[in-house]
Amino acid sequence: MTVPVFDVEHDVYDPAFAERMRSLDLAQSRRDPGWAAQWLAIEDEYEERCKLARSLLGDGVEDVALHDGHVAELVVTARTLVDRGTDLLARAPWIRHVHVTNYSETGQSLFMNPTLRGIQSLGLRAQALVDDDIDALVRSPHVDGLRWLDLAENLLTIRSFEAIATCPALVHLEYLGLEGNTSPSPVDATGTDPLDGAVVSTTRTPAGRALEELAGEIKWLHAPARYPHSYPPSPLDVAKSP
Repeated sequence: MTVPVFDVEHDVYDPAFAERMRSLDLAQSRRDPGWAAQWLAIEDEYEERCKLARSLLGDGVEDVALHDGHVAELVVTARTLVDRGTDLLARAPWIRHVHVTNYSETGQSLFMNPTLRGIQSLGLRAQALVDDDIDALVRSPHVDGLRWLDLAENLLTIRSFEAIATCPALVHLEYLGLEGNTSPSPVDATGTDPLDGAVVSTTRTPAGRALEELAGEIKWLHAPARYPHSYPPSPLDVAKSP
């Protein structure tokens, strides 16, 4: 399928709507009780702009989300990312997070796709990934920009956790979702400080300690101080990392 070239941002972005979105985000972050009413006031327009963006980006794009009025998150099939990823990122350059579905369409060849170099935040939750898939991921020359990676609800064992922990290309990961895999997640349990509500690591897991004995200090094992009130941290926030 040949997809016409549209300027997605030109069609979807509106400065006035973006300002309303920023006001909503601020109200929510401040726990303003009026934020829900603000959301209801823009919900219909938000959904229409997302629908337009999906249409402009073409087949294989299952969903989008807006941030500050721009297309910032993308849910896309693996085949579409491999075949048209460069085009999608060029036409929606504010995209910070990509969630991949239908991984079996491409399998491990997904990780050899140079499009991944333009992605800081990647979701592969519930894609039936096994350890061999992670072996392919850590061998990829295109993943050194990743800061946020969700591998939860797959079929991974401690072998995959060790491979990621010792992978030089993934040393900058700040968040790694591993819950719900074959081996229990080694990531610290988190809780909330009763005095100021800050998120803190509460339990050092034996598996996590063993990984740091193997690989040294690992950022993604612990709740990052940079996101004191939100854990897991938003992929959009992590993708702002320098």
